Amino acid sequence: MGPEYAILWPTKKYKARGERLRQILSVEDDNILSNRAFRNHFEHYDERIEEWFRDTPRAVYTDLSMNPSMQGLGADNTHRGYNQVDNTLVFRGEVLDLKKVKKALHVILDKCKLK
Repeated sequence: MGPEYAILWPTKKYKARGERLRQILSVEDDNILSNRAFRNHFEHYDERIEEWFRDTPRAVYTDLSMNPSMQGLGADNTHRGYNQVDNTLVFRGEVLDLKKVKKALHVILDKCKLK
């Protein structure tokens, strides 16, 4: 997730603020927005790709792919893919359902309107 979610799950220095905001908005700690895995995949892509090429020197590499699941290139070889069919992001076999992200954002937005 991007920096816009950091207000709810900030770094350790501001942890109390994040906890208080989540409490006010009734946002569960395990909300899909709390997962930083995909944000980290994109934010630290240079590290991910360097390690991947070091550890998998002969594998097929695919980046910024549209509908990678339909191309048969192998889930582990697809970096930063987007599936328009099911609205998901893919990073080396990991999948992020953007419909769930959008729903979570709308739930929080609705709670902000009520406060």
